[in-house]
Amino acid sequence: MHPYGCRGHDSDGYGEDAEFAKELQKALREKETADRWIKERIIDVKSHEGYLRKLGPERLHMLRGRVSCDTWKTDALKIAENLSDAPANRTERAVAFAAHEIIDSVRRHGYNTVLAGIGISHLAAWVATHMLRSKGTSVHLLVELGLFGFLPPSGQPFLVSVRGMESCSMLIDTLSILGLVANNSQMLACPLAK
Repeated sequence: MHPYGCRGHDSDGYGEDAEFAKELQKALREKETADRWIKERIIDVKSHEGYLRKLGPERLHMLRGRVSCDTWKTDALKIAENLSDAPANRTERAVAFAAHEIIDSVRRHGYNTVLAGIGISHLAAWVATHMLRSKGTSVHLLVELGLFGFLPPSGQPFLVSVRGMESCSMLIDTLSILGLVANNSQMLACPLAK
């Protein structure tokens, strides 16, 4: 699963490794660095234990500490230090616009559930849900992978974070969650954004 997180019983498991994902993205920009990274991180690693040794005990400890929803606050401080003060780009403006459209639709039609789509629409559903809840509007965020009542932690770069799973009022399978969608006339679906 790594660099994605894996939640176990009683908050056991590990959180997402955003730093690892960034390293991978950087390595894959050039063929030479991609080949070297793949050899070092995949081909030359002969066992699960070898993979864990490659990650190192400090990184493993950090990832185990990222399972709880509350731990986002520590990472958010690091993220805030690196935020740009540049004007919002086209994608950021689209997310903000879509989030306000979702908020207006929820308030106008009395929706109690927002189905997050994918891409920009997913992020817009997150932002809208946070904003609605902060203003006292009770709304559930639904993710078709089986998360009902999901509230992703701030600054989370992964689509479905293990940190946010403890916020869910229900964790079920995809078919069951889509069954909720089919029977809920008070649900707003946020379609795939292009």
